[in-house]
Amino acid sequence: MVGNEADDGQAIQPVHGDQEENECKCCMLVLIGLPGVGKSTLARNLASTSCRSLWTNNDVEVQYICTDDLIGNLPTNEDTAAVAEQWRQGRQASYETAAKALLRHRESQQKENSQHRKLLLIIDDNAYYRSMRYPFFQLAREHRAAYSQLLVLCNLDVALERNAKRCGDARVPEAIIERMSRRLEQPQPSTFCWEKHTITIDTNGPLNHEAVGPQLVDEILRHWEFPSPPPLTEV
Repeated sequence: MVGNEADDGQAIQPVHGDQEENECKCCMLVLIGLPGVGKSTLARNLASTSCRSLWTNNDVEVQYICTDDLIGNLPTNEDTAAVAEQWRQGRQASYETAAKALLRHRESQQKENSQHRKLLLIIDDNAYYRSMRYPFFQLAREHRAAYSQLLVLCNLDVALERNAKRCGDARVPEAIIERMSRRLEQPQPSTFCWEKHTITIDTNGPLNHEAVGPQLVDEILRHWEFPSPPPLTEV
C-alpha cells in the first residue's frame, strides 16, 4: 500500500559546519496525483489531530498548504487553458506561502538561539509535471530543508468516479483529469536524484487512515534524515 520509490541507505553529509549547525530542521512534502485520487484526504489526515501525537512526540509542527484553497472557483466549463492558469496561480501562491513559512521558522531559530521545533510543510497539489515540483525542491534546498514527495495513484476510472461525486465547484471537468492522466510525469529518482525520497501509495481500494497515517509519518521522518543536496547536476 505504502512504498518507498528509492533509497540507497546513505545519508548526505553536511556541506559545512558542525553536526548541530547542519541538523535538518524543516521538511517539505509535495503531493503528486490526479484530482480524485485522495490526496487531500491523506494530507489533511497527516495534519489532523489523528496524527498530531505522532508529530508531537518527534517535536514536529505541521503546516498544511492546499493549492485548491488558494485558486478560488474553477471554471465550470472545460476550458483547459483557464483551469491551467488558475492552478498555476494557485501553485505560485502555495510556493510563496511555503517560502514565508520557511523564512519565519529560520528567523525564529536564529532569534531564540535554541532548539526550535521542527517544521513539516505539506504541499497539497496535483504537481503532475516535474517542472511543477522542482521549484519546491529548490526552495527546500535554499533553506537547507529535507524534501520528500508523496505520489498518490489510482486508476483513471476510479478518480473520475470519485470526482463525479463531488459537489459544485469541487468537481473538476473530466477532460482536465483525463489530460492530466496522459501527461502525469511520475518521479524518476534514477534519473532525477532530487526525487529520490518519494513515497508511493495506491488508493484504488478503501484506505484505513488510522493505519496508513502512522506508516506515512514513519516514512517522512526517515526521509527527514537526508537534507536536500547542494546544487550540483541533479537535473
